[in-house]
Amino acid sequence: MTKWLERKEKIMKHESYILWMELGEHPLLYLHHIPPGLNTSRILKMAKHPSVNTLNLSDVVDRYGATFLRAALSRYVVQLKNPQLTGRRFEDAVDALFLGVPSVSAYHRVKYLRYDVFSETMLTADSIHAQPGRRDKYDRWVDGRFDTALVHITDNEGPLKLTQDTRVAQVRLLFTLPQKSSNYLFNGVPENDRPRHLAYVEWFSPFTPHPDENNGYYKISRSYADLEGGRLASVVDIRRLVRSVHLIPCFGRVANRDWNSGTVLEQCTSFYLNTDSDRHMYQLFKSN
Repeated sequence: MTKWLERKEKIMKHESYILWMELGEHPLLYLHHIPPGLNTSRILKMAKHPSVNTLNLSDVVDRYGATFLRAALSRYVVQLKNPQLTGRRFEDAVDALFLGVPSVSAYHRVKYLRYDVFSETMLTADSIHAQPGRRDKYDRWVDGRFDTALVHITDNEGPLKLTQDTRVAQVRLLFTLPQKSSNYLFNGVPENDRPRHLAYVEWFSPFTPHPDENNGYYKISRSYADLEGGRLASVVDIRRLVRSVHLIPCFGRVANRDWNSGTVLEQCTSFYLNTDSDRHMYQLFKSN
């Protein structure tokens, strides 16, 4: 079979050369679709209109599981406007902030696009979903989907050092603030630094210096803010979301049969980060 393929390639090259000689010009190249994984440059894209125009903060907790949205948003605003504050002064500023946000607008997906030079079109290379459970048109229940993502946690503008500059988090809510609330909260913030879209995320543990010696993957687990089991959460600018990630549950000696795609992120306590999920992910981690 190999010899036949080699012979076929030689014949095609020879025919191409003859055509070039006869016409005095290069023959046209046949254009083929390039899989998204081969082109690793991405552009973040949000929908023009939100999936839910007005979402009350009480519904944010019940439907999206964004339990500490108010506290996380307050900390984000204070940190953005007063990055020099630390310790007790920072906590006092958070406590003194009047949030004044009655509702938010929710988005259920963020896309990452790549430009295909052959078709001259933008194609979807990746996406991150944050959508609560719902009933479809046949009245069947569809579990919610809250994807995990790689988040840029430092202000390093050079090449990413993945284990130091990023951290895995589960995205619970993609949202924007009402215009009046945004103008009030971000008053004095330079236009380029003002966030348009925000994300409420729940953190996993930081990366260890080295991956697991047996499988080559980094092991991570949920991060908690207190001993009562409250998850460590933050509000971040959506521009800090690098891409989606695939987590592999640490099954142990016996796999839990109660786990499924809708419950495993809630019930499993530790995971391996799949750094071989696609070419882009492989390139990010193996080039570090």
